[in-house]
Amino acid sequence: MTFYGFLLCFVATCVGTIYNYAFGWFAPYPSLSLPVVLGTLGGIGLIVGPVGLVVLTAKREPILTDPGAR
Repeated sequence: MTFYGFLLCFVATCVGTIYNYAFGWFAPYPSLSLPVVLGTLGGIGLIVGPVGLVVLTAKREPILTDPGAR
């Protein structure tokens, strides 16, 4: 999720750049425009991904961890 969130945010930035330089449409964009929707979904992915990793880390077997690493 973190990778796809980053990718969606990058695509949102690219689309915003195209809107600005190719079409002359300046930010802020409407709520349902492509850069806003992609950026919102990307931001959600950037939050859900690390939270999921924290949950998986908390649920793993203690024998698989190194006590000195914490």
